[in-house]
Amino acid sequence: MEKLNITTKEEWNQFARERNRASFIHEFGREPHDYEEVRCWAAETLTRIVTLSLKSEEDREKAQQEFMGKLCRNYEVI
Repeated sequence: MEKLNITTKEEWNQFARERNRASFIHEFGREPHDYEEVRCWAAETLTRIVTLSLKSEEDREKAQQEFMGKLCRNYEVI
């Protein structure tokens, strides 16, 4: 594994975008339509992980709406 030499916020953001895109392709076996699709998938995955510790269904739903509303512009509660 290569050693990372990332020193700026922009470089970290670029690295994260590249890794998120690669993970999306690995998960779904296809290219994303655009980066927004990758962002929404990553936000949804993170939200599921974070809300696992919440005990009530109501708390989980509230947290999911809050996180996804902030992290993904195209998120709609169905």
